[in-house]
Amino acid sequence: MIFQTKHKGTKQLSTVRLTLRPFAPQDAESCLHNWAADEEIYRYLSAQPQTADEVQEWLSSADEAYADPRTYDWAIEEAHSGEVVGELFVDNFGTSSRRCEMDWKIGTAFQGKGYAAEAARAAIEYLIREVGFHRIEAKCCTENTASERVMQKLGMNKEGILRERFCGKDGRWHDLVEYSLLAHDL
Repeated sequence: MIFQTKHKGTKQLSTVRLTLRPFAPQDAESCLHNWAADEEIYRYLSAQPQTADEVQEWLSSADEAYADPRTYDWAIEEAHSGEVVGELFVDNFGTSSRRCEMDWKIGTAFQGKGYAAEAARAAIEYLIREVGFHRIEAKCCTENTASERVMQKLGMNKEGILRERFCGKDGRWHDLVEYSLLAHDL
């Protein structure tokens, strides 16, 4: 029997401390202030929205993106404050292999609280149990030890190093470390 993914899109998920939900245009100020303009979290990435206009433009296209049930892009909202402290998204689908790649960003002021692992754990449960993914992958620059620790906390297995896989904003080539979690690992 061949199983298929049943894409359901970005549904609201809740944990003890967080709400994962679709982004909305009114999130612009919170996103910009808490994480989107945070140079520190983008040091390993090639692009970021840096101005209020860029964040607003990105958020204004959210409704159109969310119309596609294959869109998985959550605002990570702190439940007690209502502040959007980061983002968790899923892409790079392998339709026949039922795999996807997960990535997250948490603003510097909110790091060290376990929010990335808490958000990712909720998303993994949803993606495996409800959507039907068999394999969830995550990668980060080998220098990004905080992100690698999140993968380890999630029980993901280290698969290897992808040499010079990414050219950063600094113009240097960076190695990436890849982890994965399989449905039967839960």
